[in-house]
Amino acid sequence: MTAPPPICLFCRRFRTERRGMTCDAFPAGIPPDIAFSAHDHRLPYPGDGDLRFSPRDAEAAAYAEEMFDGRERTGTIPYGLQP
Repeated sequence: MTAPPPICLFCRRFRTERRGMTCDAFPAGIPPDIAFSAHDHRLPYPGDGDLRFSPRDAEAAAYAEEMFDGRERTGTIPYGLQP
């Protein structure tokens, strides 16, 4: 099963010029809970400095809604990605 891309890739804070998955909120590296879509980063996450997912366009906002809305926002890993 292929996992869907994380919402990070559709965020205006995501940084592609650095090595690895980084963003303005996590310049040293995006935490696995967010990178693997276990946490909806439209909600607070420890250490994010109040910088959360900011969709780069309407399509990105719709993608985040599709991925996270309709399921409990408790950190449950979507799409059967449990280890």
